[in-house]
Amino acid sequence: REVTREPELARVQSGRALAAVLRAVAAQRKLVLIIDDLHLGDEGSARLWALLLSGAQAPRALWVCSVADGSDDAPMVRALREVIPGARSVWLSPLAADSAEVLAGALLPGAPPEVLARIAVASGGHPLVLEQLVAERGEGFRALDELTPAAAALLAVLAVSGRPLAQGLAVAVAGLGGEHAGALASLRAARLARGPGVRDVDVIDCSSERLRAAVLQRLTPDAQRTLHRALAARLEDDPTAPPDELVRHWVAAGEPMRAAGWAQVAGERAARALAFERAAACYAQALALGADDAELHAQRARSLGLSGARGEAAQAYLAAAARTSGPRAAELSASACEELMLDGQVDAAT
Repeated sequence: REVTREPELARVQSGRALAAVLRAVAAQRKLVLIIDDLHLGDEGSARLWALLLSGAQAPRALWVCSVADGSDDAPMVRALREVIPGARSVWLSPLAADSAEVLAGALLPGAPPEVLARIAVASGGHPLVLEQLVAERGEGFRALDELTPAAAALLAVLAVSGRPLAQGLAVAVAGLGGEHAGALASLRAARLARGPGVRDVDVIDCSSERLRAAVLQRLTPDAQRTLHRALAARLEDDPTAPPDELVRHWVAAGEPMRAAGWAQVAGERAARALAFERAAACYAQALALGADDAELHAQRARSLGLSGARGEAAQAYLAAAARTSGPRAAELSASACEELMLDGQVDAAT
């Protein structure tokens, strides 16, 4: 049987290798590392993080990490505070009312002071929300009624996508031909879409989440399902497409079994990257979507065991054994017993 400790060793080795690279860079120059959304990291990433920053071999560097408010219990944040107890926290407060008004004025030149004041108050001091409010005040939403059919079709694709898309992909899903250049230009001119560049590989997206919501409200459920299906079909031909995006689109298209297949692919990729907690969650998602074969349960069990969730791994191995027979079932049952032993449940294992 495969030695289940090898992936854990690979994780440790990769952490040490990264630490060595960072130490070499830090020895030559000042090193600043910026990590955005630190709170999104899982338990496995937290262990790697702790290994990287622990002891005398830790690289000399300034680490700048952003975390969401209320995320003190997130695995990566806890690991940071344990390894570096003196880490300094800097709270970014909302913009003051006068500063928000100045920003609104810069984004909306010539607007009356009372309009700028209302926008500043409604934004709550959040710069991104303020920008979206300015876009609305700039009559971006009224422009929806004046779009050509081609521009409206393209904007609908961007709204349903939920994330930036390559322009070539968005145009293909919208079914546009030679009119696509004009559609792109009109969306940008009306401040309904944003994105650098004009090549097919350059990305484009709705100009704000408020706009996205407004466009989605105008689309019937059937129209949204049709676009999700078209996006998923196109993304399946792209080897770089994230599997979780395919899961999301197939679910929204009303095809859970196709989504389950991609959830399993996402789990396999996460396991290869040693992100075992993530892998187990992906396999669980595939099961929840309707997949129910023995090997999928076994994949989940293995990832759970490697992430340290021994008790859950044992139950997953038993579920896998119940869905097969012969030597394979016996092997899976033995793996369940092993996980129970490692979890300290000796009586249950015997």
